[in-house]
Amino acid sequence: KRIANKLASGVVKIIEKCYTTFINPIQFLQKCMTTLENNQMNGVNLMEGQKKVLISCDSTCDLSDELMQRYSISGNPLFVVMNGKTLRDGVDVYPDDIYAYYKNTGEIPKTTAANMDDFLAYFRPFVDAGYAVVHFTISSSMSATFNNARMAAAELEDVYVIDSKCLSTGSGLEVLKAAELAQAGMDARAIASEVSTMWERVDASFV
Repeated sequence: KRIANKLASGVVKIIEKCYTTFINPIQFLQKCMTTLENNQMNGVNLMEGQKKVLISCDSTCDLSDELMQRYSISGNPLFVVMNGKTLRDGVDVYPDDIYAYYKNTGEIPKTTAANMDDFLAYFRPFVDAGYAVVHFTISSSMSATFNNARMAAAELEDVYVIDSKCLSTGSGLEVLKAAELAQAGMDARAIASEVSTMWERVDASFV
């Protein structure tokens, strides 16, 4: 009820300005509330004063829509530049579009990281709705995404940014582990601590 009241009293306006994710952010928050209610019915209860946890990742984790929905994971798109236009990965442009672009032009599209303001706009609706956020990024050795997300998180309360030190299904495994811990009732700070070194046990190979 508390989250619903906040949505009704102004968070909706903030969320509508946030271009975010792979699904409508208002619908996503409503889905999160339903998931939390189901978890409580199944014996997963938060400790008194513990915030609800939102697990989030960028679009490079390559998790399927089915997994994103099953674990209520929020996805934040990175950007692909084609024909002079900056497009959101998984929202404005998809793999088939990229393959077709390369076939037609012989050029590999460029990519660009979300900046600090992008991340503030992405994180803030969830924070204002009462969530603690654990967000995974592509490896900091490959992109400025982690550093930009980390700077944005420093401006907000209870946002934990994890450098996956990987990409694709490698980082996806880390995200799924965090989602399982969240469903088990672990708080955001503990989840961030638990998964922060998981990259040491994850290898991703591409052929």
